[in-house]
Amino acid sequence: MTDTVGFILKLPHHLVDAFRSTLEEARYADMLVHVVDASNPDRDLQMKVVYETLSELHISGKPILTIWNIFDILPPGEVLRDPRADQNVRFSAKTGEGKQQVFDAIQKLLEGSCIHLVEVIPYTESGKLSWIRQYGQLLKEEYEADGIHVEACVPYV
Repeated sequence: MTDTVGFILKLPHHLVDAFRSTLEEARYADMLVHVVDASNPDRDLQMKVVYETLSELHISGKPILTIWNIFDILPPGEVLRDPRADQNVRFSAKTGEGKQQVFDAIQKLLEGSCIHLVEVIPYTESGKLSWIRQYGQLLKEEYEADGIHVEACVPYV
């Protein structure tokens, strides 16, 4: 996870460079979690700057979850939408409201970027389990006479 809280247009040049190097790490991410201060009147401009910077760094093609923080002080019914995001979720860090929706959205996006695998792995190839645990998610594992019955979510390779 990378935190870019406070990413704004008028930062001193050396801080902009620091943010760019932080965002460069996003190349290696499975997904991008974009936290936006929903109460900030400049939120659209700040989001634009983040997306422009990601584009300049050639970071694209990753699922994006936009989390709208501090939404609870806005007028009821105010529309919060990031059209570039695959998922939009309202969350209050102060009250915890929306926490489960954040977890659900992350799980949905990560599941969409993997292959659901149901397989019997011979005991002679049990090392594959280590790879699944390291790079994927092992959902079920049963040891039977014919091998290890596995259900997992593994990344595309």
